[in-house]
Amino acid sequence: MNLRQYTAGALTIAAAVLVASGCGGPSCPTETPAKVDAIGSCTAKPNDTVPFPIRLCPTCNQTGATCQVDLSAVASSGDIQLDPTVQACESVSTCSSPGTTCQANPLTCSFRAPAAEGRYTVLVFDPASGQTLPGTLDVSASVSSGCSI
Repeated sequence: MNLRQYTAGALTIAAAVLVASGCGGPSCPTETPAKVDAIGSCTAKPNDTVPFPIRLCPTCNQTGATCQVDLSAVASSGDIQLDPTVQACESVSTCSSPGTTCQANPLTCSFRAPAAEGRYTVLVFDPASGQTLPGTLDVSASVSSGCSI
């Protein structure tokens, strides 16, 4: 086997692994979850990883929740924006009951706590109410890290 055949074989295997793992294949459109039921509060040491909890209430067609974190306003306003999204592979009209069901286990949005000690506001938009819900993150070198909802 020469180098060209070996490389082509390795690329074929890598592509097959990606498709089998769900990567590189067709994906569903994403959208905002139907409702945000609750947003947590956390304490953390500076620069710790924060597993910030958000309880979502998706419709029956919404699955696979993920979270985008925007830390761009931390230095200027002390705000951290979390943007949960879900996959919607089918229309909500396919649901036998189109209402929302709140999940028992919250979505965890992980991010690094700011280096500066202080109280930060964590914001999540709730499409059901049309309001931005606030949570808190207290950063201090003298606290135990933890979150609750």
